[in-house]
Amino acid sequence: MKKHIVIILLIFLIITYPVKADKTDNIVDTKEYFPIDTPHSYLEIQGNNKWRTTFSGSKLMDNRQVYVTSTFISSKESEEKLADKSLYTINDAGDILKVGVSYNQWLNRWYPQPEVYLIGKMRIGKDYTVEKGIIDDDPMVTYLTLKRRLNIKLQNLTVEGILVEKTVDIEKFTSTGVELYPYFEWRYFAKGIGFVKYSGNGYQCQCGIQVPYDGKITLTEIENN
Repeated sequence: MKKHIVIILLIFLIITYPVKADKTDNIVDTKEYFPIDTPHSYLEIQGNNKWRTTFSGSKLMDNRQVYVTSTFISSKESEEKLADKSLYTINDAGDILKVGVSYNQWLNRWYPQPEVYLIGKMRIGKDYTVEKGIIDDDPMVTYLTLKRRLNIKLQNLTVEGILVEKTVDIEKFTSTGVELYPYFEWRYFAKGIGFVKYSGNGYQCQCGIQVPYDGKITLTEIENN
C-alpha cells in the first residue's frame, strides 16, 4: 500500500513540476517564441532561374513593433508551400538561418516596415470590371474597378487573395492595341487579405491580342526596380 502511495506521489510531482530541458538556439520554435501578427510575402527574381521569396511579419513587444524577415531561394520550376518556410530568416550577410539562431538580435533591433512589393506586368482577367470610354475618337479602356477574390498565379505558385475594390484612372495611351497591361503593386498576406495599388509606373498596351478572360492575374514579367 505504501509503495502505491509513493508511486502516486511521484507521478503527482512529475505532473506538477515537470523537468524543463534547456533550449538551445538552433532548435528554437519560432511559433512559440515569436508568433507573427501580420505575416505577408513577396517574390523577386534571383538570377536567371531562381525565385527569392521573402516573408515579413511584425510583433508588438515592449510597446514597440518588431519586424522579422524570412527569406528562401527556390527554382522557378518547383512548387513551394509558402507557409512551410516561416521558420527561416536571413541575416545581414545573406545567410539563411533559423529564426531562433538570431532570436535575441531580432528582438533587440529595430526593423523598419518592409516596403518592397512585387511589381510586374499583369494580365486582366474576368474578375475585373472594365469600363470603356473614348480617347481621341478611339474606344479605349479608361478605368478599371478591381474587386472580388482572385487566384494569383506566379509561375508555378498559386495563392488565393482578396482584392479590395480599387478604381484606376488611365490617363494616357501610346498604343492602339486592345490588351492592357497595367502595373500594380501587390502584397499578399498569409491570412488571405491583400490589396492592389496602382504603382504610377505607367501602362503598356500589347497590340493585336484580345483581353483574356481566365479569371486570374498572370504574371508575365517582373520589373527589377
